[in-house]
Amino acid sequence: GLHWYAIELESPTAKMFKADGCMSAKLNHGIEQILDWREWLADNKSMANRKTSKNGLGLFGIRPSIPGMVFIGRRQQLDDKEQSKRHQLYEDRHILVHSYDHLLDHIETESGLWIENRL
Repeated sequence: GLHWYAIELESPTAKMFKADGCMSAKLNHGIEQILDWREWLADNKSMANRKTSKNGLGLFGIRPSIPGMVFIGRRQQLDDKEQSKRHQLYEDRHILVHSYDHLLDHIETESGLWIENRL
């Protein structure tokens, strides 16, 4: 079946966390976008699920509890404490936060291709 995800793309050069360990403005923005999308789905579930031929969006089976993903920054920017905070975001809000390196790894694994010029 279909698996829906709300995905927000932030800059690959943006930091996930500030020096004090708090989430960066860019990461907060990505999370807020996903929360806004969930709220919109809660208010408009019928239109989201309805066929396009009936003036809907044709997003069959999408729910307001849709899991989210934010892609931001690079892997080498993360330390163990920040990794823990990323895991906590998933536990608390069902939002995965990944670096663009994670996305590139996944593309390479799934396609069998090597991406030479990484970001």
